Amino acid sequence: MRLMVVDDDKQIREGITYGIQWENLGIDEAVCFKDGFDALAGAKLKSFDIALLDISMPGMTGIELLQELKKLSPQIAVVLISGFEEFEYARMGMRYGALDYISKPIHLDELTKTVSEVAEKCRKERKDADIVGETERNAFVQKLFHGVKLQTKEVKAFLTGECGFSQSGVFLGVLLRSDVPDALFLDEECFSIVVRKMTEYLGGSQHRYFQVGKEEWYLLIHTVDSALYIFNLKTQVRRMLEKINEELPAGRGISAAIVAPFDAAGLAGSYHKASAMLERTFFEGAKCCLEEGGIRGEDLKECVEKSVGGINGHVTENGGSKENGGLKENGGEALARLHGQCIRQFHLFSDQELEEWVDAVQKELYKGTKSAAQSFIQVNLAELLSKHAIGGREEWQENIFDAVYFDEMMLVWRKCLQNLKEEVNGMSGYSKEVRQVMRFVKEHYAEKISVEQIAEKMEISAGHLSRVFKAETENSLKKYINKVRIDQATYLLQNTNMKVYEVAERVGIPDYLYFTQVFKNVTAKTPLEVRKETQGNERR
Repeated sequence: MRLMVVDDDKQIREGITYGIQWENLGIDEAVCFKDGFDALAGAKLKSFDIALLDISMPGMTGIELLQELKKLSPQIAVVLISGFEEFEYARMGMRYGALDYISKPIHLDELTKTVSEVAEKCRKERKDADIVGETERNAFVQKLFHGVKLQTKEVKAFLTGECGFSQSGVFLGVLLRSDVPDALFLDEECFSIVVRKMTEYLGGSQHRYFQVGKEEWYLLIHTVDSALYIFNLKTQVRRMLEKINEELPAGRGISAAIVAPFDAAGLAGSYHKASAMLERTFFEGAKCCLEEGGIRGEDLKECVEKSVGGINGHVTENGGSKENGGLKENGGEALARLHGQCIRQFHLFSDQELEEWVDAVQKELYKGTKSAAQSFIQVNLAELLSKHAIGGREEWQENIFDAVYFDEMMLVWRKCLQNLKEEVNGMSGYSKEVRQVMRFVKEHYAEKISVEQIAEKMEISAGHLSRVFKAETENSLKKYINKVRIDQATYLLQNTNMKVYEVAERVGIPDYLYFTQVFKNVTAKTPLEVRKETQGNERR
């Protein structure tokens, strides 16, 4: 910002020019002139932002100089310096466009305060003017972005006339979006960082940005139809984004989507494509840079159905049917199969099996959209709670929907499922020691386990373990082990074609007669009776 000081009194003009540290007020240069003619000649050689004019000068008064300066540069901000008897002249100057006046004798505090306020007003007006110009350009682009059909020649005329792009070549589109809805692009500090980094990394390329909203900028870069040149340009954009995010204040961040090169006719479609790409930030995380053709994952609607093997390989179907978590294949999608498997078998999952199941779901959810992922989890939890007659838990759904990113949502969901499993399996309310035993049994029921082995694993005596377990559960540990095995055996008998002796081996009781005896003690029925009941229900 440049300041002129005009006064016929040498002591006053030089005292003002050189006696104040103008750089502290944002004034880069202060130049003094002895009269109006000298000042007018100087204003024709270089532009000035602020002028301090003495009203009473020989040859040309300050009022006359004000009028001439306004003809040369209507935006110049003028402050008049007047004596007491010149007050009416000062008022006249205000009518001609002066912003303020200072009375003699001049007090430096008043002078610096006045000039500081005027300088700030100039900066704001300049910024507002830039915004108005940019807004006019944005208005045309907004028509494109919001589906108003425009002829290609209109778009070309806009790009060459208003934006200054050359006729030839293609464009690279980059949509910049704030990761948090906080009007980042309207924040002066953040605005400055983004513009500075754009200039630093894209200074060698023709580019123009458009303010789409408080949270978005669309950056248009002119390029040439060269794979190597475009590759290097994309690299510059990625580096630019990294540096912007490094300098932004804590808690702020920008993600970007780079659209494949297009011509003028493809401008509208490029924005919509980039906007759709940025929906993937839910999955990719904050401060990500997505590139068309380089996004991992697919749309769920386009997914090829993939079979999902049995959790931990412990449930199979015979008769030539496909192994798939104990669920008979009906041609459903992977997520539908996984959901059904969970609803039927949730109470039998060990911790490891639950983790494997969630991992399989996570892989499938990643291919879709944020709303699809949230809907699946919402339905899954609702059905689990309903089936197991557990009410409340509204906060679980709220916490899931409050998650900003996919990984965060999955962590919340895993915790909800773990808590639910403990309630379903009757572990809720027990001591940490007893819950540890229950988990161990759930994970190793198919093995040859005993009270002594579990006690050794936990580094406590078998007697102490048995007493603690029975005191809290009112059941012996041996009975609990048998119940877990028989629950699993019941599931296999009802949902697979495995032979009874195969089921017995699978649940860790290879002796067929002993298995039948234990099964009847727990269920009051034989394994064959349970199998026949299931088959009868299917026929009905």
